[in-house]
Amino acid sequence: GVVGGHHDGAFSSGSADGGPASVLHSSRSSKTAVRVILDTDIGSDIDDAWALVMLLKMERLGLVSIELITTCYSDTDYRAKLVALFLDKAGRTDIPLVRGEPSNARQNEPLLSTVQWFEWERDYRHGTLLQCSAAEAIVQTALRFKDDTQGVTILCIGPLVNIAAAVALDPSIASFTRLVGMQGSVYKGYLGTECAMVEYNIKSDINAARKVFNDSTWKEILITPLDTCGTVVLRGQLYKRILDHAQQSDPLVQLLIDQYKAWYTYKNNARGLRGAQMRKLSGWQTETTVLFDAVAAFLVVRESFMRIARLPLTIDEQGMMSVLTLKDDASSTAPTTTPETTTTPYSYVRCALEWKDMAGFKKYLVDLLCDELPTNTNDRPRVPAKV
Repeated sequence: GVVGGHHDGAFSSGSADGGPASVLHSSRSSKTAVRVILDTDIGSDIDDAWALVMLLKMERLGLVSIELITTCYSDTDYRAKLVALFLDKAGRTDIPLVRGEPSNARQNEPLLSTVQWFEWERDYRHGTLLQCSAAEAIVQTALRFKDDTQGVTILCIGPLVNIAAAVALDPSIASFTRLVGMQGSVYKGYLGTECAMVEYNIKSDINAARKVFNDSTWKEILITPLDTCGTVVLRGQLYKRILDHAQQSDPLVQLLIDQYKAWYTYKNNARGLRGAQMRKLSGWQTETTVLFDAVAAFLVVRESFMRIARLPLTIDEQGMMSVLTLKDDASSTAPTTTPETTTTPYSYVRCALEWKDMAGFKKYLVDLLCDELPTNTNDRPRVPAKV
């Protein structure tokens, strides 16, 4: 169901015959803001929470307009409650929030203790439950901006089950919708490993990933694979700035740090850090985890600091992402021709493959979270051209 707020008639509660609800968000956007649907598996790793706070900060600057948030994979109710905590703290309970279909995947839930008290009807301000699937909400929201020059951008920072269900429900939305995501591994793997790997968001639902990447024709796909997002960690003075800002004056960033502390304590004490982290953190007081999803959130509005290459990518049955060989350019790094005739399904994907200035990105991220981006910044959102 949809969870959101009755805010100036932001949306209606569904049709009398029990059909899908009409998700109508009273957007705060400026004409240049990127309209965003966030699809997240927040609550397993902590980097989704960083991406969500980034979006809320970007919205205050007029860079984005958050039209819808959907949760995906495993315990989607738990994940939605975490999103709701952040929206409540940010004063944005008017943003429609939809729980995706839960899956049977076994998933540890390190932040469950922070939300188990959180009852929808009692605690989510102006909250209401609507009968609408995540796929229906994504389709309806995308269709609202079909004739808009910019359209809507779906930011995917989890397994792609909701996105695959949406394009199965209405394949037409891909043609006027931009997809930005943290997915895959092209040439490098976790923590800068010099080989491609099967990446978690792809591996968790390979069929959904293949539906989205191999079988759908999007207006644009832009991803940060592990090649660029897999080594981003804040520590030292940059991280200290965030801790100081949270403690002094920012309840939203303080909530982020509190959640990180709870996540770290659970992971370090109960299970030990595993999977993508692959190392012992020195402590939540001194550094972040790898902020994979923060890079994807940044790509919604800017592409500076990274080198972007347009590549014909396919995902195989094991979840490996690979670049198709080209007729006239075996290197595949700067495709100027179409792939040779093949039965292999693929899409042209714009990939952030290398950092030009990771330090610049980290400073931008910290300035954003600490409300220190200059107001006369040139960071106006890019209106993507049709690809």
